Amino acid sequence: MTGDDQRDESTQSAPDAPPSKKDVLCTAVELAGRAPSLYNAQPWSWKVNDEDAELFLDATQSFPVTDPDMREARIGCGASLHHLQVAVTAAGWAHESQLSSGLEARLLAQVRLTDPIEADPAALRLAQAISLRHNDRRPFSTQPVSADALAALQAAVDDEGVHLQVVTHDDRIWLSILSERAAALQGSREGYSEELARVTGANDASPNIPTDEIPHVVSPRHTDVTLRDFDTHVDWVRAGEALSRLLLNATERGLATGIQSQPVEVAMIRIQIDEHLLSGLGHAQVLVRIGWPGTTNVAAGPDPQQG
Repeated sequence: MTGDDQRDESTQSAPDAPPSKKDVLCTAVELAGRAPSLYNAQPWSWKVNDEDAELFLDATQSFPVTDPDMREARIGCGASLHHLQVAVTAAGWAHESQLSSGLEARLLAQVRLTDPIEADPAALRLAQAISLRHNDRRPFSTQPVSADALAALQAAVDDEGVHLQVVTHDDRIWLSILSERAAALQGSREGYSEELARVTGANDASPNIPTDEIPHVVSPRHTDVTLRDFDTHVDWVRAGEALSRLLLNATERGLATGIQSQPVEVAMIRIQIDEHLLSGLGHAQVLVRIGWPGTTNVAAGPDPQQG
């Protein structure tokens, strides 16, 4: 071997080292930040350690009038948690997750990476859907979603221990009426207009979201499905995980989705939904429109109510 050969061999770069667990988690946290939340407030914070990530509830990003018990904030955190779980699985890592009530130091969950695994094609598709998903405010196509597609979405949500209730045409009309009633009741609450100003540009600290881009301010949206769950702090996080699974699976299928939370933000309206749609057997956590994308020029997202 000549001296030139030795120099050429010595200058060849070594193979790139695989990313550390902490690097994988940091990348996953970036994708987890795309999860939907009330007014897109992102009411969570992530702490990344060498082998695990901890999810905390960020009370500074809450809305005491709209969401007094922080139920929707915890649902948003659950969606962020599921986004992270999808991202680490797609990156080729098995993980263990442990939920907490959030009462202790606002800790909601811990995700620990265990062993490298073969990248799951299904997880890869869901991870790609994270960047594609948005809250679609446009009218959907009149083309119906097939029964097989709805059944597949129900099965996906069932994996999270949450029930997906498909709403009939007559019940969608009934929900529209309830949405109008919820809007009137919520609008009369003391402090609600000030909270709304935080996201509509009526004060200097707001993100300057136009009022006409908040669905329930302009006109109520009818809904296609509702998530049913139990009603504890941990259950709200699980409902968020199920919401994320629903939205990503729908997006992966090419379906459009839109979250409508206002009817379940008013206690008396939520009780009526529980009794009428769920026969008192569960609690509606969020309403979601699902359909084929429309062709109008109205902006598709992100949406200020559920980004």
